[in-house]
Amino acid sequence: LLAASCGRSEAVRELLAAGADTKTRNQDGQGVIEIAGLRTPPEEASAREQVLDEVLLAVKSLRTLVIHHAECQHFQAGAVLSSVRESVPAHRLEFSSQFPAATPKAVDAVH
Repeated sequence: LLAASCGRSEAVRELLAAGADTKTRNQDGQGVIEIAGLRTPPEEASAREQVLDEVLLAVKSLRTLVIHHAECQHFQAGAVLSSVRESVPAHRLEFSSQFPAATPKAVDAVH
């Protein structure tokens, strides 16, 4: 957690490769994602992004999950999904359409 909070992406990469526990929390309940780069000066904001990249490349379960159904491409949501895929680095997201089918009424309600 200390390496992550200090924005030390190389140290974070090495610790993850050595099997560091990414579920560890500090006394406030914050994990590596929440504290990444918090102790770096504002002018070094890229350090936070570098730490996040290292963690998210290594730990798939910490990525943001975007769920959608196969029919999304036929609705306006298809454009939203495309926009998300273009604007957010792929290693920060996990897409899935693996869940029970929704009723047509439920699909209409969310689109």
